[in-house]
Amino acid sequence: MEKSSKLVVILSEPISTWIEKGEIVDRYFNPGNVFTNILIILTNNDQPDPNEVKRLVGNAEFQVFNLKAGLRVFLFSLGWLPNLLHFWLMPAIDLIEKFKPNVIRCYSAHLNVEIARQAKRILKIPFIVSLHINPNFDLNSQGTIKQKIGRKFIKRIEKRGLLEADLVLPVYSTIIPFLNELGVVRYVVAYNMSNSRSLRVKENYSYTNDFKLISIGRLIPEKSPTNIILAMKYLKLTNLKLIGDGPMYSHVQNLIEINNLSKRIELIKSLPNDKLCEQLYDADAFIVESKFHELSKVVIEACLSGLPIKSCRREFRS
Repeated sequence: MEKSSKLVVILSEPISTWIEKGEIVDRYFNPGNVFTNILIILTNNDQPDPNEVKRLVGNAEFQVFNLKAGLRVFLFSLGWLPNLLHFWLMPAIDLIEKFKPNVIRCYSAHLNVEIARQAKRILKIPFIVSLHINPNFDLNSQGTIKQKIGRKFIKRIEKRGLLEADLVLPVYSTIIPFLNELGVVRYVVAYNMSNSRSLRVKENYSYTNDFKLISIGRLIPEKSPTNIILAMKYLKLTNLKLIGDGPMYSHVQNLIEINNLSKRIELIKSLPNDKLCEQLYDADAFIVESKFHELSKVVIEACLSGLPIKSCRREFRS
């Protein structure tokens, strides 16, 4: 790369959500500190903590630009028709032109890939797309009515963006069938980054007194820990550390209380990723339930730390 290397990162997801979930990994946007300047474009109103963003970019100088894509954009573009999105995305194109990046990278394929696609068409700047899920499995049959409608309308942008990307980086091989279905041929599986700095491999698997279980994940219906919590009624001399936040937080909190498990289940909303890795080392086993096909980053980190992993599938009754 050139001495002064510039990268544009375009995100549809709020970075603050990553911070809340404890998923900030050092140099996630800038492995090896390759880039000296990074422009982050968010298609929302998120105002992430600059100190946390600094961790994502490493030694690079950075700036954050918000380009909100709300209901107004959806309606004026008649459901995100690409040819009608110019009024919304041109401020980003102008900013990218002034920034003069070497490459653009999108995380996920939503409205962010349309910005990248137009930047390539107008400014001849190559772009890469990182995919973290297979939408056919993980999105089409799940979510709220609003999310399902959004998924239906975003498909045309998603397909155009992935087909015209210079490279697509699926983080799991389970995403490949989705890319093959679209006709995408320029892809390479690039597994998700883990926190190698803070991970420690377990050396001793003996335990005294209570057995320490840990479960980490977003508290959403697709990752509901309900079965794990109810199973704790039958697992005597066992403690559970449950780390996560989300729309099911109050439900999970109430479920713990009504089953009189507050003394054996510790519910923590979030921890920095470094602290999460320390918790993995101190636990005796990791337990998870998920309807997603892919392994989350924290499950990969649990594997790398040498923790025994149990998937809870049996249905328990409260």
